[in-house]
Amino acid sequence: MKKINLIILSMLLLFTFLSCSNDNSSLIQEYLIQQMISNSKNSSSSSKLLLTPYTSISGTSYKTSVATSASQTYNSDDLVENTTFAYTVSIDLTNMGASCNGTSFTISSTDQTLLSDTITINSSNGITITSTYNGYIKYSLTGNLNGTFKIAASDKKYAIELNNTTISATDGPALNLSSKKRTFIIIPANTTNTLSDSTSRTTDTSKAAIFSKGQLIFTGSTSSAEGGTLTVNASYKHGIYSNDYVRFQNATFNINSSSRDCIRSVNRIIIDDGTFAINGTGTTQDDESKGIKVEGEESEDGKGLGDIVINGGRIDINTVSKGITAAFDSDEDGDTSSTTYDPAATVTINHGYITVTTTGTPYEGDGISLSPEGIEGKGGLTINDGYIVINSTDDCINVSNSKNLTINNGYVYCYSSNNDAIDSNGNLYLNGGVIVATGTTTPECAFDCDNNTFGVTGGILIGLGTSNYSSPTSSATTQNTIQASSSSITAIQTFAICNSSGTPVFAYTIPCYYDVAILSSPLLTNGTYTLVNGVTIDNKDSVFYGLYTDPSAVSISGGTSSSFTISGNITTIGTISNNGPQEGTPGRPF
Repeated sequence: MKKINLIILSMLLLFTFLSCSNDNSSLIQEYLIQQMISNSKNSSSSSKLLLTPYTSISGTSYKTSVATSASQTYNSDDLVENTTFAYTVSIDLTNMGASCNGTSFTISSTDQTLLSDTITINSSNGITITSTYNGYIKYSLTGNLNGTFKIAASDKKYAIELNNTTISATDGPALNLSSKKRTFIIIPANTTNTLSDSTSRTTDTSKAAIFSKGQLIFTGSTSSAEGGTLTVNASYKHGIYSNDYVRFQNATFNINSSSRDCIRSVNRIIIDDGTFAINGTGTTQDDESKGIKVEGEESEDGKGLGDIVINGGRIDINTVSKGITAAFDSDEDGDTSSTTYDPAATVTINHGYITVTTTGTPYEGDGISLSPEGIEGKGGLTINDGYIVINSTDDCINVSNSKNLTINNGYVYCYSSNNDAIDSNGNLYLNGGVIVATGTTTPECAFDCDNNTFGVTGGILIGLGTSNYSSPTSSATTQNTIQASSSSITAIQTFAICNSSGTPVFAYTIPCYYDVAILSSPLLTNGTYTLVNGVTIDNKDSVFYGLYTDPSAVSISGGTSSSFTISGNITTIGTISNNGPQEGTPGRPF
């Protein structure tokens, strides 16, 4: 008890002193107080964070879209500026009025027509439109509607323009786009729009607040112009759903689902640009809310791509279940036993500022499961660039079905409170970028690729986990990589590795207890190095979640030194007993 009281008193005195210090006082204060708390505990292999990982590197620049150079997803037909709309039908939702080409009328339950009787409008369950017009039509909506706005049929692609529009469905979705043609949802700059569905359905059971049978493109006035704001509130099932693909361009999106998934598509989801706040709070057992999901289907015509591609934008996801997932359920592959036309089920991140937080507790049993993974690509996952921060209760990044997980560039931070940080059930390739990965308690780890190939060829990285881990594959690792035991590099403090000239070449503040650290940097060439535990670094620039990305620019002081030699691509510091990668906490089949 005396020891505890002394610690508390010391903390209070320290807080009082540092509160009067310079601009760095809050950082130092937080660090030292947490260090006192952690030092009062017994050391263990738990990787629960005891220090808050500090970062000074901003991800703002990664919002910039690279869609124009992303050949994988470029499609000129998806650019609204490439479509010339022959007519605009203006609809005042508040007053139930419609006008086009000099004709105006009040919308009623009786069918009324426009453009030589090719467009029919009535007030069935809100407003319903059927078009056989042989051209492209824009429907410009203003005002408020209690009901559903429905395009029952359209012979050509069309656009719905939202000009400060609020639709609150009473028996169905806010938008029901039953046409299989391409649909543009135009969100002009400086407009604020809200679309909400009804919790219960009797007339229209379409499974989203915005439901589309065809391709669905969200855009500003042009694909590159910054659009306004669209808020989608879903309480029945999904927020946005398409039987084909969904594409997002430059606007602000607030997508909330209290039931199922926020954004879901059958064939593909592409995010080119925009600002997203995605919140999935549904807790129905075995059907908890996901953020962004594609569940591909078998398709001989090539439409069933089943993938997710992110080219830019700011995307913040908070969900009970998975944050981003590209999946394919082979049990539903009822057409053939062949895998020839199975969807790719891949995730590709080319750019973007992405944060994912999952909150559910993983479970599995009796045909039900919850796997709150951050980003999952069942058919493979590639990060080419971007700024990605994941805090999850299951794997932060996961690839299944013996596919590859590849990181080529960007900033990637992963912390899992219940599972692996980066988990590939196939090969794992770390080729570049800055990567900080923290796994959880035994038998999970920072990097897990079972007994498949684990190659390190570039980048600055560190992973903390337990002694059940995948070791880098010597034949596939071309950049010198270190495996270190916790007895060699002390937890809950900063360590540095210095070259023979005394210049730091690696530095990191360890925020938790761990068993094994895996680290690599292009500055770790062959030679003799000094490992310094417990150093002080005054310069807090160029820090990514505790990892110093430009260690040679910092000065260190204090600490306890020891030496080691790097003479090959994989060096072990200390005594490590690798118990091998294992599947631990239940909650996922892979």
